[in-house]
Amino acid sequence: LMFSLLVAGVTLVVASAQTPDPQNPVATPQATQQTTVSKCGECHPDFQNAWYTGAHGHASSDPVFTDAWTSQGKPGACLVCHVTGYDPATATWQQDGVSCEACHGPVPADHPNQPMPVYRTADLCGRCHSDTRFGWTEWKVSAHYQRDMTCTVCHDPHSASLKTIEGKFGQDMDASGLCLNCHKDYSMQFPYSIHSQKGIKCVDCHLRHLGDTST
Repeated sequence: LMFSLLVAGVTLVVASAQTPDPQNPVATPQATQQTTVSKCGECHPDFQNAWYTGAHGHASSDPVFTDAWTSQGKPGACLVCHVTGYDPATATWQQDGVSCEACHGPVPADHPNQPMPVYRTADLCGRCHSDTRFGWTEWKVSAHYQRDMTCTVCHDPHSASLKTIEGKFGQDMDASGLCLNCHKDYSMQFPYSIHSQKGIKCVDCHLRHLGDTST
């Protein structure tokens, strides 16, 4: 009888601990993620590796985010962008980080016969990258945006970093190589400029937000 009462008491404590707190749903055990194991990596290992080691893959675990999120009381609004499939009603989500489905949408039932949807518009990125630290305001009024250049022209969506191009001698150039790849007139003149001679590159002035490592 005593053993039965002990088991019943433990069960009651566990059940109480798992009951969501409507005043602070994110802080309760019920608010842990609902894991969705991605199978994309079985066919796309390079993309998955780039994602896993990049900012999108660590969007919910990066110390800068977790410290700021915790200091603010873990508001659910932050998780709309930092996890995939966040449900504010239950404070649960499908997967940590910005996973494949966050940008591609749900996997079609007949995939791979039916390809995954690909959303290439800059506005998709702008749903989360609208803060001033990402230069979104400047981007919206830029010539690139007006000419319908999407973010993925220069940014790798899987690694969430700027793309690189191969230089004359086979080595990867930095992001400035992307600028010179299209701006041919400047590519001819820039090497002779005082900026170039001082080691100043395109991204040092034109992509100022890249230098802010705290965000």
